[in-house]
Amino acid sequence: MRPSTYKKKILIVDDDPTSLKVLESILPVVRYKILKANNGEEALESAFREPPDLILLDIMLPGIDGYEVTRRIKRDNRTKDVPIIIITSLDKSEAMLSGLEEGAEELLRAGANMVGGCCGITPEHIAAIAATPGLSRKKKERRLS
Repeated sequence: MRPSTYKKKILIVDDDPTSLKVLESILPVVRYKILKANNGEEALESAFREPPDLILLDIMLPGIDGYEVTRRIKRDNRTKDVPIIIITSLDKSEAMLSGLEEGAEELLRAGANMVGGCCGITPEHIAAIAATPGLSRKKKERRLS
């Protein structure tokens, strides 16, 4: 039996090219297929065209912001179970919690120095989240119980 050649798909959404590169650099290319979007519209098009296994999403985006992207992804049957990790430099707790209220599984605060385990994200962290099927559904079930 041959090992599967399927790579988990991770959609990285950020309007800052440096942040995109940093996030992409912490993900092992041999393990993940990286999809990228520079704004909310591109993120939605990509997610609906080729649903990823995980989305790393910035909040402050031109056009449709990360909150609205999260809201739309979680309302669509094709993508409602895709885990979303919001990465933001916002420091207001109300603003940060809004992402969780919209349906994101996790919220991480980006620091000034994102190199080497950007805002707490490590390849192991990504692997654990991407490898948990139905994570979004499980989170919702925990809230209801």
